[in-house]
Order: sequence, then structure tokens, then C-alpha cells
Amino acid sequence: MTLSTERATKQAPGKAGGQGGSKAAGQLAETTAEQRSEPVSVPLEPLVFGYVIAAPNQQTALRWQDIRAGLQKSPYQDHAQAPEHGPEHGQEHGQEHGPAYDPNQSQEHWQWVHLNRESPEARDWLQAVVGAADVIDTALFQPDSRPRISRYDNQYLINLRGINALAAVDDMVSIRLWATPNLLVTTSARRVVAVEDLRDAIENGLGPFSSGAAVALIAERLVARIAPVVETLQDQLDTIEEHILHQSDKRDTTSLVLFRRAVLQLRRYLSPQRDALAELHNDRGWLFSDDTRHQLHDTLDGLTRLNEDLDLVRERAMLLQEQRLIERADATNDRLFILALFSAVFLPLSIITGLFGVNIGGMPGVESPVAFAVLCGALVVIAAGIVWAFRRMKWI
Repeated sequence: MTLSTERATKQAPGKAGGQGGSKAAGQLAETTAEQRSEPVSVPLEPLVFGYVIAAPNQQTALRWQDIRAGLQKSPYQDHAQAPEHGPEHGQEHGQEHGPAYDPNQSQEHWQWVHLNRESPEARDWLQAVVGAADVIDTALFQPDSRPRISRYDNQYLINLRGINALAAVDDMVSIRLWATPNLLVTTSARRVVAVEDLRDAIENGLGPFSSGAAVALIAERLVARIAPVVETLQDQLDTIEEHILHQSDKRDTTSLVLFRRAVLQLRRYLSPQRDALAELHNDRGWLFSDDTRHQLHDTLDGLTRLNEDLDLVRERAMLLQEQRLIERADATNDRLFILALFSAVFLPLSIITGLFGVNIGGMPGVESPVAFAVLCGALVVIAAGIVWAFRRMKWI
């Protein structure tokens, strides 16, 4: 019996009220159980957005129901055997269904599916229905990856990195792409603005009209959004340099350390991304047409320039930090030199005063009234002689 049931039973009056008390206790126990029940977890939506693109201004948005309905069968089965939409797949908010998704569709049409990388249903769909290889499936859904490109027969696996607008340098987003002649699958765990740029271009009828052109557009938008971040780093370095070199308070170097860390985090991904795009550009497969290859070449040039600017920023930051360390070392040496001079001047004087301070018989001048004045004068002469010797040797 639960605690709430026991309390309700104790509150029931006598034998006559036993049945009523039991009913009240049961209702109270059910209410308590409902209040303490854990909330039902909402599954992650696997599809962010998807489209079938045939020609300019001929694109159809896909829904997850459309994709599942078109791929609930083996690709080798007759397309007519695909299950029809049930009542749950009817129109919503006046929108019509998109066509059933088919990876074996002719190249007159191509499809783009952007999936939520954290959705288990999306991974199951890619494995069981589309039939992606294990290495492709692992690369598309692994938690972390560096920019790279791999080719498997006529399929391309591409990992890229980017920065959303106004995001921190250490807040980079990752996008993985799997490209076939008529299918482009992209996955990400977070919002990627470059992918939304591709979606807007498709919805406005501006293309691209092939999976390779879509890959080139995503790469271009990723690089375009990195450029303002590199310019911001250059401005920040100018401010830090002005503060360290020209301000009177030079003790604070924390900002420079944090700045160098941000530059290194950005460069960690930009350098391999440049190599990946260079390898992709040099590939002579089916993915890119001549016009698309020229577009990718311009993107690669822009990324190379950003890497060079980032390397210059890193070198400037290193030189600034080295200069700051040299200045601090010089300041420390100057202070130690001053202390050494004081020690060199007063050490002989301390020896003399210590010698005359012994309390034993036979000390000269013990009975003379001018002995103390003579001793002080001798100490001044000795100190002046030491200082004169240091100046003659150009130590001071």
C-alpha cells in the first residue's frame, strides 16, 4: 500500500465508512501516481527539411512521411508497390504531399535531405532503407569529426566546418555531406546557416540544380561566414596590441592568452578544410561540372586567403606575447640590478659597522668623543668611493 493510500485509510471514520474510505484512498493514490509520472520523452524529428529539384522553379518540399512512404521497400522492388499514404499522412495546413522519395530516380531529378544527426530514426533510415555503407553511416553520425573528403565508387563523403553568424570562435558547427549523382544527404546536430542559405536558394528557384552544385554552394556559404570572424580577430588583435604596447598598465596579459586560444581553435579546422576542398577541387569525377568547379576554385582561393590571414594573426600574436615576455624579463633584470647595486654599496659598510660593534676590550676610539663622527665620515667616503668606481666602470 502506498503512503497516500495509508493516509486516506487512516482518515476514514470507523467501519461504516470503510468502503468510502477505500474508494477515496484509491482515487487519491491514482491522482498521486499521475502527478508523479515521468513526462513522456518527445522523439527528435529526423527530417529538418528536404526537397526534390527538377528544374528552375520546379522544386517540391518533402516531409518525413513522404520519405518513409517512398522508401519502405527495397530499391529493387517495383515502384508501384510502395505503400500509399494513410490517413495520418493527409494534408496539413493546406499543404500538399511531396512525391515519394526514390534514390534510384533518374538524374533529371535530384533530391536533398537534411537530417538531424542526433535522431536515431534518421540513422536507421539511412542504414536500412537507403543502404548506405557502414563507413558512410558512421561518418555521417559520429559525434565529432575533422574536415575531410573520401570517395567510395561514385559516392562522396564530405565533412566540413563553419561558424554561424555572430557566433563565438569556439562555437563552430559541423556538417556532413553524402553525395551521389541524384541524392544529397546532409546531417548536423545544430542549426547551420549555410544550409539554410541553400534551402532559401532552392525555394526561390535560384538553384542549384545538381547535388554537386549544392555541395559547392554549401562550401561557399561556409567560407563566406568565416571571413567576418577572421576580420574580427584582426580588429581584436589591433586593440590588444594598442593596450599592451601603449598603455601604462601592462600587467594584464590574460586577454592575449585567450585570444591566441581562439585563433588556434579556429585554425585547427580551417587548415584541414582547405586541404579537403583542394582535394575535392582536384577530383575529376562526376560531382562537379566545369562551372561548378570554377565556383569551388573561387571558394578555395577565399579559404586559402583566410588561412593566410589567420596565420598572420597567429604570428602577430606570438610576436606580441614574446615582446611582452621580453619586456617583463627586462623589467625584472632592472630591479635585480638595482638591488645588486645596493648590496654592493652597503655590504662593505655592514662589515665595518659589524666589526666596530663588537663589545670587547681593545676597540679603538672607545674613550674618544669624536670617534663616532670619524667612523660615520669614513663610511660615507667608502660608499662614495664605491659609487664612483661603479660609474667609472659604467655600471650605473
